[in-house]
Amino acid sequence: MAISFTELVDHIEYQLGFIGPASGYPEMAWDRSLNLVPWANQALQSFPLLKPRQEGYTLIETTHTIDMPADFVDIMSVEYPAHQEPPVYLFRLNYLEKGFYTSKQTFYDVDRNYLTGIGNVLIISTLLQIDDHLHVNYLKYHDHELLDNRTDEITVPDQYEDILITYVVAKAYRSLMTVYVADPTSHENLITEMVELIDQAETKYYKMIANLLSNTITGNSVIPPNRTVDKFDRVY
Repeated sequence: MAISFTELVDHIEYQLGFIGPASGYPEMAWDRSLNLVPWANQALQSFPLLKPRQEGYTLIETTHTIDMPADFVDIMSVEYPAHQEPPVYLFRLNYLEKGFYTSKQTFYDVDRNYLTGIGNVLIISTLLQIDDHLHVNYLKYHDHELLDNRTDEITVPDQYEDILITYVVAKAYRSLMTVYVADPTSHENLITEMVELIDQAETKYYKMIANLLSNTITGNSVIPPNRTVDKFDRVY
């Protein structure tokens, strides 16, 4: 069952020991709105199993190109013409290859939209005609501009919530480390302890990601080719 974004942030707070005076961290070390909510959204965007989506197109003009949606990350398949039985899926070929536009076989490719400088464009080798139908299956990031309420639900399957929490914990430790390093009254052993906590959190996160990527992909999410996990920003 999907959990709300607010529940995710609640769980992050709890994991950080954000449970009142008994907390082992300085009071209000991390602001929920200014820190935890943005970091939680970053964790959702960084999650390596992307969300599959299908978009249907009906042509209103002859063209070789179709603008991809703003949330496009990578292509999965192109069905053209659509609604055939069995379905007809195109092969991908670099559109700069000789014969892309002259072959009797129809190919597709994807590239940046250099005309507008924004987004991506699907390129079809055959000139598409008015009223032609296509189905494009592509990958998008999980929703990552969520609000701190119980209405917005995270689209990452809830069995992976621990990965999201661990990402934010590592971010939080690094943020706190910045405060300690900038404070001339901070004891050296406190800074050393924070370095160890950061290392433990980041190591745990990368191990969880490695285990995730090594397992069989579910029907809810897909790893695109060459997908990598960004390193945490160094803040000290």
